[in-house]
Amino acid sequence: MKSKSKESPGEKLNYLNFCLMVMEPISGIRLLLLILTRMNFSFRMPFRLSLVFVFPFLFSLQGKTQTRYFTTIFPGISVSSPFSDKSELNLSSSAQYNTLAREYDGTSYPAAFNYVDFQIGAVYKYNQHMHIAAAWYYRNTDPGRSSSFSENRFWQQVTFISRIGNLRFRNRLRMEERLITRNGRTEPLKWRLRYQTGFEIPLQGEKTDIKEFYAVLLNEAYFSLSKPRSAFYGENWISAVLGYRISAKSRLEVGPAWQNQIRNTEKEKNNLIHLQANLLIQTNFLKKNH
Repeated sequence: MKSKSKESPGEKLNYLNFCLMVMEPISGIRLLLLILTRMNFSFRMPFRLSLVFVFPFLFSLQGKTQTRYFTTIFPGISVSSPFSDKSELNLSSSAQYNTLAREYDGTSYPAAFNYVDFQIGAVYKYNQHMHIAAAWYYRNTDPGRSSSFSENRFWQQVTFISRIGNLRFRNRLRMEERLITRNGRTEPLKWRLRYQTGFEIPLQGEKTDIKEFYAVLLNEAYFSLSKPRSAFYGENWISAVLGYRISAKSRLEVGPAWQNQIRNTEKEKNNLIHLQANLLIQTNFLKKNH
């Protein structure tokens, strides 16, 4: 009997089916995950690159005029520490600040924090091509104002990673369960599906070494699975990031993100331009204490 030197595509799909049954029983997602697997390991580079731009185009076909515009600064920090050869813990936090006060339809939007958040989660690296993760996320929106509300969010995701030359492609599917609390009352559970696609490319060689730059282009589509909702495909983010590898364990990423959001059933939109700045740090704290 021959021993297998590497995992076959069939074994990857079987494991993926098992993870899906554990993570979320909603029909139709199984087919999407199978498509993503094919996309990451079979489709050619022009098709993969086109996916980054297809979703913004589809989203632009929705909506009407009466668009609102906002600009923000969006700093964040993420700290991760492996606790086994294949698993790691991640802590992250960010804050979004509205830089210009505006008024639309008699409602004032001050120059203030839109929200602050915190997240704790874990990642299991099944192999170099597939990572599975889950997390708890907390957000306080409009902190310190009468419109303030909070959200507890739980999510599960699977990420597929592949390479063509020096391009590193990523496809990520995330399921979210959202509990929003306003004025002391928690609303019914809301479900949301997010699909992110994108790539990373080194700018100073075949791979990114210490004190070298890289670029990342990402697009993420948001699909509301619960009703009532403003739209099924209700939100889209596209980000262009310049990254710098500070050391073997730390990176800095800075760049703009465009958030396009349908805010009501009349398909009127919010457009937000964010300036992101994220510090990503990896430590060995948990491994040292095992």
